[in-house]
Amino acid sequence: MVNNGKSILTRLKNDESFSTTFLELLYSKEKLTAKDAEFLFSIAIVFIEAFEEDTNKRYYIEFAYATIVRTCLKLGDYRGLFDFAINFGFYPVARKIFQDKLISDVSFQEILSNIQLEKFTSRNKINTLEQHNITKKILDSNNNFAFVAPTSFGKSEIIYQHILRNNEENNIGIIVPTKALIDQVSREIKEIEGLNRKIIIHDQNYDSDNDFRVLAIVTQERALRLLEQNMVFDSLYIDEAHELFSFDFRNKLANRSILLTRLIRISRELNSELNVYYFSPMIKDVNSLQLKNKQVHIDYFNIKNNLKVLDIRFVNMENDEFAYDQYLGSLYKIGETDNNFGYIINETQKYKKSLHFLYRPRFIEQYAKELFENLPETTDRPQTLVNLIEELKEIVHPRFKLIRYLEKGIIYLHGRIPSNIRNYLLKYVREDIGVRHFIANSVVLAGMNLPIDSLFYISGFSNFNDLYNLIGRVNRLNEIFGNKGDIERILIPIYFVEMESYPQNGNGNMQNKVLSLRSELKDEVKNPLLEEAAIDESNRDSSEEIIELENAVISNFNNPDFISRLTRAGAQQILNYSETGLELLEGIIEESKVLTEYENIYEGVLHKIKEIFFDPFVSLSEEKSIIYKYFRPTNNVKRLRFDSTISYYAGFIPSSYSNLRIRVEKQVKYWNNIIENQQENKGEVGYLQYIGTQFGEKTYNSSDYNDSRAKVYIDIREYHERTDELYNLAIIKLQVDDDFVDYEINLLVNTLKEFGILSEEQYNLFVFGTTENIDLKILQLGISKALYQKLKEENQISNIIFDEYNNPRANSQLKKYIGTKSGIEKFELEQFLL
Repeated sequence: MVNNGKSILTRLKNDESFSTTFLELLYSKEKLTAKDAEFLFSIAIVFIEAFEEDTNKRYYIEFAYATIVRTCLKLGDYRGLFDFAINFGFYPVARKIFQDKLISDVSFQEILSNIQLEKFTSRNKINTLEQHNITKKILDSNNNFAFVAPTSFGKSEIIYQHILRNNEENNIGIIVPTKALIDQVSREIKEIEGLNRKIIIHDQNYDSDNDFRVLAIVTQERALRLLEQNMVFDSLYIDEAHELFSFDFRNKLANRSILLTRLIRISRELNSELNVYYFSPMIKDVNSLQLKNKQVHIDYFNIKNNLKVLDIRFVNMENDEFAYDQYLGSLYKIGETDNNFGYIINETQKYKKSLHFLYRPRFIEQYAKELFENLPETTDRPQTLVNLIEELKEIVHPRFKLIRYLEKGIIYLHGRIPSNIRNYLLKYVREDIGVRHFIANSVVLAGMNLPIDSLFYISGFSNFNDLYNLIGRVNRLNEIFGNKGDIERILIPIYFVEMESYPQNGNGNMQNKVLSLRSELKDEVKNPLLEEAAIDESNRDSSEEIIELENAVISNFNNPDFISRLTRAGAQQILNYSETGLELLEGIIEESKVLTEYENIYEGVLHKIKEIFFDPFVSLSEEKSIIYKYFRPTNNVKRLRFDSTISYYAGFIPSSYSNLRIRVEKQVKYWNNIIENQQENKGEVGYLQYIGTQFGEKTYNSSDYNDSRAKVYIDIREYHERTDELYNLAIIKLQVDDDFVDYEINLLVNTLKEFGILSEEQYNLFVFGTTENIDLKILQLGISKALYQKLKEENQISNIIFDEYNNPRANSQLKKYIGTKSGIEKFELEQFLL
């Protein structure tokens, strides 16, 4: 094991005379004397010299750099930091100090050093020496590689430059973990000149007969469906590649890491010359990326030096405030607070845009309310937010609770906010100075580039790697070293605030999370399809089952057997049939009649799903209990065994073409009708409405243990008089159901199509609501159904043209039309058509 120097720093921590003086100077004393600075600089020099003797001891140079940064910032004298930056290749730091004239009496040598920095400039940004050398190697590489660098070190830019360097390739995939990242990357990629490609963000946007030179910016699910449409990738760029490592054995085939691994394996089978490029802020060992029994050489490029220094504060439940020095591993008490929420309010006043992190959507909304109530009243509201407030009243609903919070510059987001509204609000987080507080969880934040200048960590999971990745999102380098940047932002404010109302996941300990920041990153490889996976007795049987099934899917890709077809189409990953269940299902599908329904397509298809995938595998009782020897469907999808669920979604799907506000009103009306109509004799069940685990409060009272323990329902009677809350639950419910249709139901519809029970025309009618080619071409871009409907009503569909690579473009008339629009309509139209 490499000695990184941590043990010496631990000994210094335990030397009370040293650590007390050192911590007091850096974290308590407001003004440093010349003698104080000499003491601190001398410590830094000792550790620099020790590092130069043994460069494996990275803790030494990191500790020295952090000490110099803090000392110079306290002194307001940056000469020591400039000298360090020049000598160790931290050129953005040196250039910023020189440009902002932070050194008085500049010497000739310092002027000469600044001139020499020009050769490390790329696209108007200056790189570190390490970054400059590694970027050159990467851009010249045509081999599989992994590029690992701290967040905001230009990984996206390197992807785009590398694509341009290898622009002769036909089909390229940028694989991202979330739909929000698709939006971000596609917006960035459209700004790049010289691509000359069709850009697609959805598998349904691919025409295998006519599309060539394709750049697909897609999730792993969409990329797999592209393979089934005969797409052969020449190269894959895997963003957030550490996602490959994760795995939850409870979800088995529903794990996204399984799908990402499958994508890489099949792509390599289809193209032996395929190159895969992995990008991540936190992969420690390149061997962790190796697929089981399918190892290839992967070059490893790693930027080790981080220009940012963490300024960590911890406030415990007893209102004690500590500074944490991650190098010594010391919690140093610096004060007390009267009230932890009051502390947050006071501290956020120092920053332009604070991220408040909580892991549960319910916590996010509760915290937003509390933050709003504690923030001072203000009448100084930017016109942009005034306009946004009025727009949200119109397009979502006047009772949407986020509207009120915007009055004090608060936006909260989680995965249950309608996706088009979520993307639109992220634009305001990115661009509007009036948004001072952003409350979110990792579902929204994964890979996102946002101008956050402080983090308030309130509650989350225990995984250190996730915490490390989150912290990297604060103060991106362009916000420190750009023309409008500030060298003081090199110190990254991170607050851990304990609050009784917002416990950690699994009753975790906040102080332990703070202390974990001294830990080194480790690859926690749980995915059984990777060579380095941690397989033991507790998961061996499940691992072997998954490996066997995935091997069959890969080997039978061009001539799949029944289970491979079922898995590829998607049904198996959410229904989890046993061997006995698969045998029974195969016979049922073989004997099933082809669907002839067109008139009532939604009801017809949904009943066919129930008839094939559920009826033979549940009891005949009114409860329709799951027979677990046949299958183990997920909590969400198992609802499709009930006629009432089928009827609900048969009405829900066509209503999704209406605008959001109409849908919200209909949902509340539907619930009120249930309350009024079921008050007589239908018991409790009718009042229970599925809303998922994030906001669920009730279980379904059933003899089935799995049903009885999952809190995934609300009792709508409890909200009958709480009108505002009922409307906000309706907004959440609509997104839950949209996701359910887009994912689970559509996987089952795709499976019916795979086995010929549903025709291509019927599939299009169910999924897109049309069989017209021009309409399909527009909807397959990923444009929202409501916006498509409006374009159609206003006779704008014919004004969408396609360039030589089949990219959609607005003609002159449509450009004028877009110019008359504002708000979310303009945002979406520009995203897809300009």
